[in-house]
Amino acid sequence: MFTHSFTVAVITSLSLLSAVSNAQILPLNQFFNLTTFPNEQAENVTKYLNEAAALGTDGTIHQYFEDQCIVQHVYPPLFAFPPGFVKSFAAFDNFHFVGHSDVSAWAYDTGDGIVLIDTLDNQAEEDAILLPGLQSLDQFGSAVYASALAWEGMAAVGPTADPPVPTLDQTLIVLTTGHTPGTLSLIFPVCETNATHMAGLSGGTGTPSDQAGRVDKITSQNRFADISKAKGVYTLISNHQIADHSLFHADLLAHRPEGSANPFVIGVDNFEKYIGSMLSDKKVFG
Repeated sequence: MFTHSFTVAVITSLSLLSAVSNAQILPLNQFFNLTTFPNEQAENVTKYLNEAAALGTDGTIHQYFEDQCIVQHVYPPLFAFPPGFVKSFAAFDNFHFVGHSDVSAWAYDTGDGIVLIDTLDNQAEEDAILLPGLQSLDQFGSAVYASALAWEGMAAVGPTADPPVPTLDQTLIVLTTGHTPGTLSLIFPVCETNATHMAGLSGGTGTPSDQAGRVDKITSQNRFADISKAKGVYTLISNHQIADHSLFHADLLAHRPEGSANPFVIGVDNFEKYIGSMLSDKKVFG
């Protein structure tokens, strides 16, 4: 007569065998390899990787460290999310996710109108989704109006200027070069029931391929971190769900107990540490 422990052992063994068998469905030449870096400066990698790890110890941000500082570089196929349909959801009362599983898009109700943050990924998506929506409202493109003096002032400042961040507007737009020369990051309020939370969205999460771009990114993101701290930002939003776990948060929000915290809210200290951890990762490739 089989004992309970023996039965469990047999079931476990069969499960493991099944997993191994399924893994072998793909031929070995289709398995991806662990990424290795030639001439790795082990001392620097150890220093900055552990610096990033030390900043990402809190449970609300630790997975971001693992995803972006390790998986992204060593196991890139596990970091890439294939595009897939995602049901839109309200992260906050005035802030809705309308993207897909790879690239996020957000609809932000400012009170004066709805702003679409990130317009997805490619020309096909623009042609199939954005333009028909605009054309149905008899709206094509956009018009920019300014006084003659304003145009003259902008021309005098030049396209590469980095003016001071405005302090009176609800939404702050911060130039954060590096990911691309024109990358913008945002600081803005989001509302939930009777509470207002200050959110920060870093416009470019990718690591630039050239050294100048990486240095630029580190400098501009440090500035964004300083501004975010001064503004009391404690809500993490991104234009890629791998960088803010929007899809996971959607499920948590759908089954959220009354009175529990919103998963996008991580705290001022953790928001600063999140950016610091990501920047330590960029230094590895400096």
